[in-house]
Amino acid sequence: MSDYTVELTGATKDKYIEQRFNKENKELVERISEHQKENERQFKEAKKLIGFSLRGNNKYYYANQCAIFAKNFKEQFKVRFTEEISFHKYSINYGYSQYGRDVKRFNNKEEMLGFVIGYNNAKGWS
Repeated sequence: MSDYTVELTGATKDKYIEQRFNKENKELVERISEHQKENERQFKEAKKLIGFSLRGNNKYYYANQCAIFAKNFKEQFKVRFTEEISFHKYSINYGYSQYGRDVKRFNNKEEMLGFVIGYNNAKGWS
């Protein structure tokens, strides 16, 4: 068994490295782009349940946590509730309106998001 290697020198070596880097970099950029598209699709789906704006780097995380909460909460109480769960600045409600029946009320959206994340973690849903 022999190893076959080719030694590259000078400009040929630099060109080989550049081509290899460009190929790997292109593949990486394509994978990242696909991942970003999937994240954006999931975010738009989860955002349908949220009645306030999410901004910044954590918007995908918060939207995902709300979607996890809504899905699992509805499954857990499916016998009692048939409506969707929605998230508003000061409350979590049954139905899509902030004027529906409250699941829980909060002083601000940060408190509400903290509750959702904590509830998901406590139940082992996230």
